[in-house]
Order: sequence, then C-alpha cells, then structure tokens
Amino acid sequence: MKPHVLIALAVLSGSRVSPAAPVEILPTPGQGVQPRALVASDGSLQLVWYEGSEKGGDLWYAKRIEGRNFSKPLQVNGEPGTAVSAGTIRGAQAVIGKGERVHVVWNGAMRHKRDRAPLYYTRLAADGKTFEPQRAMSGDWIMDGGGAVAADSLGHVHVFYHGA
Repeated sequence: MKPHVLIALAVLSGSRVSPAAPVEILPTPGQGVQPRALVASDGSLQLVWYEGSEKGGDLWYAKRIEGRNFSKPLQVNGEPGTAVSAGTIRGAQAVIGKGERVHVVWNGAMRHKRDRAPLYYTRLAADGKTFEPQRAMSGDWIMDGGGAVAADSLGHVHVFYHGA
C-alpha cells in the first residue's frame, strides 16, 4: 500500500503569517502523488494530483469546500496514460485564472522510443464538469524538465517550458 501524500494548508489572514494560523493536514485523494493545491477566491481548495505508473499515468482534479469532502474526481488528461511522474520536476502545474477556471500543464509520456515527450495543456471547461481536450504545446524541441503555467483575471494564460 502506498503511503498517503499529505497536503498542508495554512489559513492566513492578510499578508502576515500569524504563529497561531491553523494548519490542516489532508491526505491526497486516491493516494495520489505530486499534489498541487490552489485556493479559489471563494475559499474552496482546488487540487490536482497524479496516479499511476511513473512512466505513464493520469492526472485528477477535485474541489473541496471548507468543512466538506472532496468532490468526485475529474480526470484532467483526456487521453489516459499521457502524464508522467518520474522525477520531482515533472509533476503537473496548475493555476486558477479568469472565471475561476483551473489551467493545468504537464509533461507527457513518450508512447514510442522515437517520440519526444510533449508538454500538454488543458483547462477546466466553463461548466466545471470536465476538462477540455488536452493540447500538446511543445513543438520539435526536446523537453528538459517541467513546465509552468500562469493566468490572470483578464483571461491571459502563459505556458513556460525548458527545452533544447
């Protein structure tokens, strides 16, 4: 049995950290690994995590409103087995943007030895019930490490990568 991966969430008031700020320790749903936790403007906890083999698994998303359980998980990557967790830099990266939509990037699995591992992107659909089809953002470059994503309240989304 895999050990639980824990998430620590500190509730902060203002921009100052109080020594008495409560910390809630939670297990990642499904005993997933490499969790990415976000807090939306409504205070809900948004979580993306990885499950499966380190060479090819899946990303999951769930939402938790304070005092309640996590929602039923949604699969982030629409093509099963297209995420990897090998190496600590390869976990999914997530951010909340305009309209409280979650945006996710991740290193993709190589399906054939001659393939290059892609960097994928998707976002939560407007209805919040599914994720849009994943898109390969990488071109002919060789990925060397993880990517990052940033989004703002105006709808701009920026995807970063390190490649050769």
